[in-house]
Amino acid sequence: MSWFKAHVTPPDFIRKPQPSMLQLLNKARWGEQNPVTGFGRVVSVALYGVLWPYGVILRYLTWVFENPSRLLVHFALAWLAHRTPYLGNVLDVVVAVIAIPIKWLISLL
Repeated sequence: MSWFKAHVTPPDFIRKPQPSMLQLLNKARWGEQNPVTGFGRVVSVALYGVLWPYGVILRYLTWVFENPSRLLVHFALAWLAHRTPYLGNVLDVVVAVIAIPIKWLISLL
């Protein structure tokens, strides 16, 4: 029975609530995975700063996809935005600007 329970119980990251953005910042700044001082701590905080907008966007999308009515409203607003003159072009530019750090990180790999 314990074997079955161990294989059926979901992992901790599913059962526990997600940490807030402030908790993630504190972990990037003062987390035990970083050295006390030096380059590792600087890189950790800098990476958090670059990836912060994506964390916010992904949390928003998670919130949208939790409820079908939110998803429907989201698609209706996106459709309306792209049907409005010039607003679709503005949104395309915003998405392109948001994609710049991702392209930069990929180029480093």
